[in-house]
Amino acid sequence: MNIPDTIAFAMTSPSDDDHLICEGYLKKIRGFAQNRRRWFRLTQKYFAYFQEDGGRFIAFIERSNIVDVESVSPLKFVLRTSTPFGASEQHEMVLEGKTEEVTERWISAIKNDEREGDPGRLYVEGYISKVQPFGSFNRLRWFTLTEQYFSYHTIEGGEVMGTCPVSSIKDVISKGTYSFVLAAESPFTRTGSAVVTCKCENEHVRDKWLNCFTAILGSSKARPHKYRPLNNSSRAFTDTFAIAGTKTYEYKGTNSEGNRFIHDQEL
Repeated sequence: MNIPDTIAFAMTSPSDDDHLICEGYLKKIRGFAQNRRRWFRLTQKYFAYFQEDGGRFIAFIERSNIVDVESVSPLKFVLRTSTPFGASEQHEMVLEGKTEEVTERWISAIKNDEREGDPGRLYVEGYISKVQPFGSFNRLRWFTLTEQYFSYHTIEGGEVMGTCPVSSIKDVISKGTYSFVLAAESPFTRTGSAVVTCKCENEHVRDKWLNCFTAILGSSKARPHKYRPLNNSSRAFTDTFAIAGTKTYEYKGTNSEGNRFIHDQEL
């Protein structure tokens, strides 16, 4: 199976004819003890799902093969396709959102192929733990990164809590195995901080976010490590020099100068 790049990888370089519309967790309703929570991605051309965010790819279908999307309850909707879709290769898939807002968000995105407002192209979104200072509990928030803004919300589809223009981001570096730290030119969080530490679900999710930041900001601002690249004004490797000289050392002690670990009385 040839998996499109816009489905298999993070949106590190959205093409003119396909880009991310939304992504997030939905529950596949299959029957008693068979329901599964999966990570879904919707682009202009494809609808796909994975085992988890940043996890193993399972299946995808072209948007042109989606026949209908119907709401069957406040939390559930049915996706009907003209060709078999999913591991079970059925023409219908029942999906459930965590909240009514999440379900409506997905139905609207699949039908209308658009996002509210004009935040620019979406690169990546998902739940990330916002690390708090010592003594406070971390907060699980919904983060989004577009070509114009980095923002976080109370929950998926919830109230916006903080927004930082991409042009104001100074630095994004990895921290530990699952985290990254973003520093902005001015405060943008509810607590009035210009620096936020984000802890992802796993290493693959962290790398997905860093790759998207790199695509937007460049490798000089977004880095998978704490070290900065060399300045472009650094000397060429052929511009070398050497220093010659003599280094002297005089031992002044009470013990043998032949071996300072042997005392005089031991000779």
